[in-house]
Amino acid sequence: MSDAALLERAAGCYLRSGLPTEAARCLREAGAFRRSAELCRELGEFLGAAEDYVCADMMDVAAWVLVHEAGDAPAARAVAVCAPPSLRTGLGSGEWTGAAVRVTQSRSAQRRSAAEQEARESSLRMRLALARCDVAEGRSDREPLAALAAAAVFLGSHSLVYDRLVEQWGVATAESMRRYDQVALLFAASVRGRRGGAARRWTEWAARVLQSEITIPDLPSDDRRQAVRALRQG
Repeated sequence: MSDAALLERAAGCYLRSGLPTEAARCLREAGAFRRSAELCRELGEFLGAAEDYVCADMMDVAAWVLVHEAGDAPAARAVAVCAPPSLRTGLGSGEWTGAAVRVTQSRSAQRRSAAEQEARESSLRMRLALARCDVAEGRSDREPLAALAAAAVFLGSHSLVYDRLVEQWGVATAESMRRYDQVALLFAASVRGRRGGAARRWTEWAARVLQSEITIPDLPSDDRRQAVRALRQG
């Protein structure tokens, strides 16, 4: 058995013994940085979590944790500066088209499309993290609102891959701005894009934040039939 496997087994033993900090250390030494980051995050050790996310090449998540959970916008911006150019550009200077990824019958083309989509989503997530930095630092709302608009277009598209973080981070950013109208636009886009559970999350958010009940209209019958057909084909 490899050293990494032994360390991961040790991490499991520590977790069962109620020693999550030691478990996170073992996971880190095993190179399981994403798992150690998630464990640190659960423990409220946000700086450690961010470091592990960086080691896991999840720079966008590291930046978000730093600004939104650790309250350290300068550190989040420092992570963004060190991120690959593909995360710092793309959506920052262009517009999300909202078009679904074109998938051909070629498997290689499918892989390229999936990689391109993931790059766009990562870029959008980093843009939201930097927008959250703007809000935390009291800067202009111009870029945060533009980032939220891009997120809404993405969520409203019938993308083959669903990135829940875009919705979560967009809603959190809009909430921090007290722009509940933007929250509604994001959830409405998720409903329009048939993101699973979007209507439920919207009603739960309204009950928690606005302390009111809202009724989400059903999808039109044609959309319902298309959604059922897509599920059956999937």
